[in-house]
Amino acid sequence: MFETHFGFSAPPFQLNPDPTFYFGSKGHSNALAYLQYGVHQAEGFIVVTGDIGAGKTTLVRTLLEGLDSTQVKAAQIASTQLDATGLLQAMLTAFGVPHQPGAQSKASLISTLEAFFMTLAIKNKRALLVVDEAQNLSMDAIEELRMLSNFQLRKQALLQSFLVGQPELRGMLESQRLEQLRQRVIASCHLGPLDLDETRRYIEHRLNRVGWKGNPSFEDAAFPRIHQATGGIPRRINLLCNRLLLSAFLENLNRIDEDHIVRIARELRDEVGETTVAMAPVRPAEPRAQRVAEPRTVVPVPMPGPAEQPERSLALHRIARLDVQGERTVMCLVDSPASYFKAALLASALEQGESACRVVVVGCRTAQQLGPVENYAEAVDLPSLEVHLGVQSGGAARRTADSVLRFETLLDEFDPDAVVPLGLSDDLVSCVMLAIRRGIPSLRVDAGSLPPESFPGPRINADVLDRLSSVLYAPTRVASLALAQSGVPAHRIQVVGSVLLDGVAAAQTAGTLANALMAHHGLGSDFILVTSRVGEGRLAAASLSKLVLMLSRVRGERSMLWLVCGETQSALRAQGLGTVLSRSGIALASLPVFSAKLPILERASHLVTDAQDDLVEVAFALGKKVLLVDEEGQAPMVTDPAMAWLPLNATDLGPAQPPRDARNPDGGAAPAVARHLRGWLADPAGQASLRPEGAPAARLLSERA
Repeated sequence: MFETHFGFSAPPFQLNPDPTFYFGSKGHSNALAYLQYGVHQAEGFIVVTGDIGAGKTTLVRTLLEGLDSTQVKAAQIASTQLDATGLLQAMLTAFGVPHQPGAQSKASLISTLEAFFMTLAIKNKRALLVVDEAQNLSMDAIEELRMLSNFQLRKQALLQSFLVGQPELRGMLESQRLEQLRQRVIASCHLGPLDLDETRRYIEHRLNRVGWKGNPSFEDAAFPRIHQATGGIPRRINLLCNRLLLSAFLENLNRIDEDHIVRIARELRDEVGETTVAMAPVRPAEPRAQRVAEPRTVVPVPMPGPAEQPERSLALHRIARLDVQGERTVMCLVDSPASYFKAALLASALEQGESACRVVVVGCRTAQQLGPVENYAEAVDLPSLEVHLGVQSGGAARRTADSVLRFETLLDEFDPDAVVPLGLSDDLVSCVMLAIRRGIPSLRVDAGSLPPESFPGPRINADVLDRLSSVLYAPTRVASLALAQSGVPAHRIQVVGSVLLDGVAAAQTAGTLANALMAHHGLGSDFILVTSRVGEGRLAAASLSKLVLMLSRVRGERSMLWLVCGETQSALRAQGLGTVLSRSGIALASLPVFSAKLPILERASHLVTDAQDDLVEVAFALGKKVLLVDEEGQAPMVTDPAMAWLPLNATDLGPAQPPRDARNPDGGAAPAVARHLRGWLADPAGQASLRPEGAPAARLLSERA
């Protein structure tokens, strides 16, 4: 009716959920990023709650549209007044599995579903179930869903479930009966109302989607009045604005003012009652730097029951070297030798000068997993204070839950002004999400440099951190351009160089052991470095002979150095492969210290290793060709010229990687980060201008595990 009159291509404020109108408010953008992280886990439950009309269904449908249908088979159940048997029948119908409603026993329904899920898994697909209005499910039905989550094939979960519902769903999940299900919740979020600023941008966003040219116009005072009348609930805004446009059309108005809104809002209240359009007190939007994150906005961690609570104080391993004082506290999160090395460099830069900051380095795992860090001291000053969470047992969800619970005690103790994530593990990302939920900003180092597609987990986590961080320190202008193209405002991006390259330069200066080793083996600047190793879930010892033969074939005329751990060296000796290596001209050396490996990698042309190796990240930063050993011979095709899979039957190294000048701007990246970070912490106005606003619709990655 009024669409043609105002020149709209479609109704801008329809009540039906439509992903094409998705608006990325701060809450919705964060929730979407968290849910993508949860989907990437490919198992367990994701819980989405929110008041009626908050945009839960639109959010979920937006996420589902970004899924790769060749990998995920999604189904949705909307009618949830169901018992356990009714739920099973509804699932078969939603997934399109042939069955006779009401004619099958519960056991038969379960076996039919399991067979369907197995068929999907054989096709390299998995099932995703979305249960809308999940607060209406019976306890038996929810427990049945938990039982279905036990279906596995080769340790891969066959079913993942979304539970979408109103706030009372959370109360249901907190019951003692559902303790086991709580332990399987991978991500959880609650959608609250829009604030005043977001309400205006939401209205203009929907109007612009249908070709709005300013007719009708809205006076500035109209938006606070709409927010007051709707409480910032998207569906209420749609209802009121739809009626405003209809009224403007019928009354031949081309401007909507405050009096018009008050009159139409009163008419709606008379028609549909106070519960639909509630007059809330007008409250101006708070400055972003002063706004405290609402406690129920996002909870991106599993919800453990009482039996799962760890002994927090006993698990923490503290190492205090110096007592550094500062007005501000910065917490650096690490999960690998490379990230620890970056944290040490950054801490050294932040703890110097008149405006020194206190730096706490938090290891998301155990200190032992970082190796003998005291040996790093030849290249960099070690952090003054580091605390290791010590999580190492249990499944992935349990480890993440324990990490977050222990990290929460550190947030209470140190009350940091900012967190700086320096790794990409799931545990680390979950800890950062908790900090953001508590209003602590995240500052991202090496932003915009996504890992290759062959590393889907770290790639998605990198994207999540880029989207949620207040300041993004990009290593190159190319990385900053990638961030800008993904929707990050330019004023939040600082091009400072790569902190990892700072570490390589520091290691070169102090690398006497590495230099002596290379001189001993006569290595120049064009040799192949191998760091493949057996044990710890990496290369199987049975594959060593094939690997040795392959390395001897692909080496050609180039020198090759294999840095081995003790376990790998013992396995080579036990299989009598030392003679083969010697005849093939492949040198062996034992060099476990991470910092000593950096000068060797810097002079190598290729790195042959596996995806879990600590040097992979450094190799990408240096522009080296990375060749990952394909033990099974089933690796996917790779389009990134910086890396390739190397099967055990390979005869050459493939196309060469063009050399790249990997240098930092003068002065180094870590000092540049420290200067900007200290200035940012000292400037509340600057903090407000650099907080993520989440206004543009999030463009989600489609990579899946």
